Amino acid sequence: MLVDATLPSGKLLSVPPNLLPGNDLLENAEMPTESLNVVEIMWNSIFIAIENAVTSVLLCTMSGYAFSKLKFRKKSYSDSKQANLTVLFEKTVDELYTNNVYPQENVNRTDNHWPSFVNRYGLGLMAAGAGSTFNFEGS
Repeated sequence: MLVDATLPSGKLLSVPPNLLPGNDLLENAEMPTESLNVVEIMWNSIFIAIENAVTSVLLCTMSGYAFSKLKFRKKSYSDSKQANLTVLFEKTVDELYTNNVYPQENVNRTDNHWPSFVNRYGLGLMAAGAGSTFNFEGS
């Protein structure tokens, strides 16, 4: 491509192709600026880019506001956590372990309804909250 920029227009499609640069780089660089209005082209590009950015921000802001006000099925509220799916997990204490920086935080689980710790025979301890969720830590 750089070699083509230095060749006259008549030699661009020659067979075999020219691999050595020519002497017409300055003339080829002046031709587009003479035949095209570069300032107008740049202004159009800048105008369209700004218009697209403003339109995108406006539409995304309006969509975000609409979704925050809209009430729809399975919407989860961060303060009450309503409409979240409740899933039953069954893991051993060893499977709950995660290697965190502070070891006292390794098996902490949040938003639990009724965790239980049982042995292989099903005997153990179960804790349940009074209508709300709570954190537990087993180690």
